Amino acid sequence: MDTSTLRLQRDEAMRDFDDGNLPQAEAKLTELISQSENASDPWALGELASCLRDRATVRRISNNWQPALDDLARCEQVAMRLPPLPRRMTLPNIYYTRALLLGTPYSDVYNPETAQVAIAEFRKYPGPTWVGDSLEADLAFNQRQWDKAASLYLGTADALEREGWKQGIAGCRLRAGECFAELQDWDAAEREIRASLGFLEKSGPPDMLAGARLNLARIYSARGEHDAAWESALLALAGVESLVRLFRDVSEQQRFLANKLRFYDSAFEIARARTGPEGQWRAWSIAERAKSFYLCQLVANAEIELFEGIQPSDIALLKSLESQLDDAERKLANLSPQEKLGRAEESERQIRSISQKKRDLLATLMKQNPRWAALKTPPAFNIKSELAKLNPDWIVVSYFWLSDTKGDEVCLYIFWTGRDRAPHSIAVPWTRAELQALDALRSLLRGTVSPAENTFPNHLAEKVMPPQILASLSATSQMLISPHERLKGIPLHTLPVSDDQMLIQRVPVQFIPTLTLLTLQSKAFPAEKILLLGCPTNGFGDPPLEAVESEIGDIARIWEVKRPQKVKHRILPADASLETEALSPDRWRDFGIIHIACHGVFREGMPFDAALRLGKDAVRASELFAARLGNSRVFLSACSLGRQDDGSGKRNAGDEWIGLYLPIFYAGAQQLLVSLYDADSDTAMRVMVDVHTSLSQEKSLASALQTALGAAIDAGLPTALWANWYLVGLPA
Repeated sequence: MDTSTLRLQRDEAMRDFDDGNLPQAEAKLTELISQSENASDPWALGELASCLRDRATVRRISNNWQPALDDLARCEQVAMRLPPLPRRMTLPNIYYTRALLLGTPYSDVYNPETAQVAIAEFRKYPGPTWVGDSLEADLAFNQRQWDKAASLYLGTADALEREGWKQGIAGCRLRAGECFAELQDWDAAEREIRASLGFLEKSGPPDMLAGARLNLARIYSARGEHDAAWESALLALAGVESLVRLFRDVSEQQRFLANKLRFYDSAFEIARARTGPEGQWRAWSIAERAKSFYLCQLVANAEIELFEGIQPSDIALLKSLESQLDDAERKLANLSPQEKLGRAEESERQIRSISQKKRDLLATLMKQNPRWAALKTPPAFNIKSELAKLNPDWIVVSYFWLSDTKGDEVCLYIFWTGRDRAPHSIAVPWTRAELQALDALRSLLRGTVSPAENTFPNHLAEKVMPPQILASLSATSQMLISPHERLKGIPLHTLPVSDDQMLIQRVPVQFIPTLTLLTLQSKAFPAEKILLLGCPTNGFGDPPLEAVESEIGDIARIWEVKRPQKVKHRILPADASLETEALSPDRWRDFGIIHIACHGVFREGMPFDAALRLGKDAVRASELFAARLGNSRVFLSACSLGRQDDGSGKRNAGDEWIGLYLPIFYAGAQQLLVSLYDADSDTAMRVMVDVHTSLSQEKSLASALQTALGAAIDAGLPTALWANWYLVGLPA
């Protein structure tokens, strides 16, 4: 590619960047870098350096920090091969971008001392003083030195006035306005923000415009102009969410959201400032919008066939990688104890390598699918109207954690509404010791859990379920819970509500990742057919599950009475293939109830390779993404597939439920009954048979689970043996 064409295409990529389409800009720049990385001509080398620097900028805004730094390091290497003049023109830009990266406090490469070194290197080169001043201003801003930062930003804006760079002026005045807002100098803040707003509304970029509108909302709120503040905050959130939806890959979206959640925290505070029920509805709606972005995006586009339009060769490669992963896991399982001493680590590395290749390919397929190029936005969320549509028996409870700006104080905001659908809320402060106890519990309730383990601390019960909520319950109530962050993955249905009673004994309980999913609820009636699959032994070397045949047989007999000729049940041998058995996930669309009893696997750090081991096959996320489940109810009588994270221990941006929830709900399931940690086989059989017995008697699934768990309690089973069963989804 000639140099002028390369430059034109780089400019086109950066226009995508200016429009907020970061994934497309990065993809274009990556292609240009690939085409020119072997260049030797000085002009082509200069364009390669520019492409690397521009991609570092795109990755910085996407919060992809280390790859951005790596791009700058490569760019610096290329620059050193340039003639003296273009080298001196390129290096300052590298130091400039490096200073921005290293000076960003929420990044995982944050190092203000090294950022200051980069600024000093930048200042060694001739050029306008204001550029170095802008870097100093950013560093001061990120270190919360508001007076210093405001002064530097205003000085930079004045210098840019003389040069006529309107976007730079707008950016500096916006940042100065933010500084004045932090200093609570509202008049100065409004003056500077309005000075930037005129340009940003016409020319963007969208993230800066959203920031301006959010800070204007803060000003309105401080003055008591709550309705104006709310409207401005909604515009800001709409701007952020329009950018979030452009990321079709969950990991990219998670990175982008890392510093964007502050928009929701600020909007939440703005909403709370409005007194009365309206303020509570507004705050509650923000709390729900801050959860599960990616899941909502998937469900909103559930009618799109994920692999439609994809090249057959890419589909074949994906299936090949899935087969390789199955083979590698079988190979590891079949190693003798002596062989495992020397070869287990190598096998684990191979498994993770194949998994990463499969994950990268799946992300690429989703990004390149032509039908995914025009994603639908989820409908507008009006929490008051959505809750009004629910059966009055549903008591809705929602949680939202909020830290102060320094992170020293943490408060749990609890919202709920009873039969009258009036909103109620309470703010509950938590100490560091209490938070640590909750975090320790989440870590404990995974993998193998002792039957003697306490599944919820008594002393924290009222901080999560205040008496006011319990007082609103009636004999026919069912509880729908929207958890958040630290409360995810904890069996809240087991929290004590009195000396001798747990929540599940008082009321049926169902969980939902976010109430915004209510806007996406399908009206389709689930099919009458029932699919029951059991696999007591498999090709992966797992120990036999002695109770599976009885579980499947008993459930089949229950439903054959109620739905004769509608039940398909099969016990799979260890060497069975779902494809040859005509039972692969693409055939599950015909069933309204799908029950699978087998070994489940959730490897640490590999949430999208969580698997149902059925015969010699492992059914993973990629296969479930391609399935259609027709508003069905899905029962996974298997270990640990209710995990909601990737095992890293890091907070998921947007409170995403990483694991099998994404593909199963994208595929169309309405409700999912799943295990949070390793299941006890006999208890699983008992609970599942009891659930289906009640369900066949036309009880709701939440009530059926309550009955089943109540029977386990009455039988004297330790709480930890049955507390793992976790019902998630949309209320029937």
